[in-house]
Amino acid sequence: METQTLYKVLVDGKSCHGGGLTWPLPSEAGPGAWVEVPGQLALCEVGIHLTTEPARWLKVGCRIYEAEGEGIAAWDEDKCVCRRARLLREVPVPAWWQLVEAFIAEIQSVEWFSGKGTLPENVRLFDSRAAAWAAAWDAARDAARDAAWDAARDAARDAAWDAAWAAAWAAARDAARDAARDAARDAAWDAAWAAAWAAALQCQMISVCADLDIAPEHRAYAKAAWGIWQGGWGCLGQVEGVWYVYEKP
Repeated sequence: METQTLYKVLVDGKSCHGGGLTWPLPSEAGPGAWVEVPGQLALCEVGIHLTTEPARWLKVGCRIYEAEGEGIAAWDEDKCVCRRARLLREVPVPAWWQLVEAFIAEIQSVEWFSGKGTLPENVRLFDSRAAAWAAAWDAARDAARDAAWDAARDAARDAAWDAAWAAAWAAARDAARDAARDAARDAAWDAAWAAAWAAALQCQMISVCADLDIAPEHRAYAKAAWGIWQGGWGCLGQVEGVWYVYEKP
């Protein structure tokens, strides 16, 4: 078998995918010390796990290291389990992941439902508690999925999607927690879901999908929808040229 370059993805110097091992890091003096695991090795259960494709295992705040492994017992696609390993040197995270992390940091500054931003033209603004909520939500959500979901979600890497989704969901769900009555709370949870979806989609467009052949209208849709959220409004989506936008649930 041809020798493959192995890598380890860590957060704060620790394993971040099912383990919490603190690794001796490499320095200018040389590689980090060897770490070893006793017992019967088993993929995803016991052993040191390394990968040939670190981009599949990225997390916010992570760092990538080229690694050396000994006693490799098994492989599963890009991942192997071995008896012992050490870190040789740090390697840069991909440029597209740097964009992902910058975008996620930006999410934290969004003033959710402040209503301070300027709305685009062709807007239908309504109170999310109104009777029109259900019908407008269904129509706009379906239109959004048809316009952009297949183009971006399937083409992009799960790491970026999941990271943006998690960051937006964590920020937006506070609006739902603050809602008192059941009807308002349900609407707020829907709003948090929609915000997370919009953020994840826009994250894909500016990062891992940046060099893909995606129709300009799909990119424009994602950017415009995210701009509405950034302005402090809830965005259901666009139907026949009209943006369905709502105020705080």
